[in-house]
Amino acid sequence: MVQQIADGRVMVIITQMPACAACKAARQCHAAESKEKTITVYGTYPQLKVGDRVVVAASASQGMQAVMWAFTLPFIILVAVLVAVIAAGGTELLAATLAIAATAVYYLALFLLRSRFTSHFSFRIL
Repeated sequence: MVQQIADGRVMVIITQMPACAACKAARQCHAAESKEKTITVYGTYPQLKVGDRVVVAASASQGMQAVMWAFTLPFIILVAVLVAVIAAGGTELLAATLAIAATAVYYLALFLLRSRFTSHFSFRIL
């Protein structure tokens, strides 16, 4: 649903529903809770008004790149640091600590550089 329209961007609230939303036992299951998120769609959409229900989409290649940045690269960093520290003769505790720390630094860097990703990952209203 369109929340705000201003300055060449549209703020859209999406409700993220879990895959089990249609399950009859969902009322008793905490995994069935929905979450609201706000997505910014850049561009001009003169036909839209606040409150309109819209469909927001991104390309499949952008989805794959997002998975790479969010999950694949951190996993590679985690495993690489873990293996490197153990191969260098470090203890398992040291290896695990450094691997988690390296992954945390990676996610911190992603957070600090999020404005660069905004221009690369874009949504559109169908």
